[in-house]
Amino acid sequence: MNKESLYRRMGGYDIIAAITDDFLGRLITHEQMKRFFFGASESTRTRRRQYIVDFICSQTGGPCAYTGRSMKDAHKGLSISKSDWDILTDLFLESLKKFDLSHSVIGEVMSWINLLKPDIVEVN
Repeated sequence: MNKESLYRRMGGYDIIAAITDDFLGRLITHEQMKRFFFGASESTRTRRRQYIVDFICSQTGGPCAYTGRSMKDAHKGLSISKSDWDILTDLFLESLKKFDLSHSVIGEVMSWINLLKPDIVEVN
């Protein structure tokens, strides 16, 4: 069976970039989550955005190369709580739904995202 990659089923690079932009817009305006972005320069915000796009692209079977740090290292010391995680995943899910992805693709993406939780959440 030649199953199409999750990257392709999501719609490819342009959709991943659009989902990322929508998601980051939601994160930086959320009252609890905006603290993670306070004081970041425009170049830092742009670099973070590209890391997210490249990470999603590479992890879903796309042609991108992620050159950032591991999820554990990238989030170490940020004191990300379970509450932060729940908000993050809810906002990401809203972004996925905005782009009319199928329920099965959304479920597969969210299952993959949830595998990252142990490397990102530091505080219960």
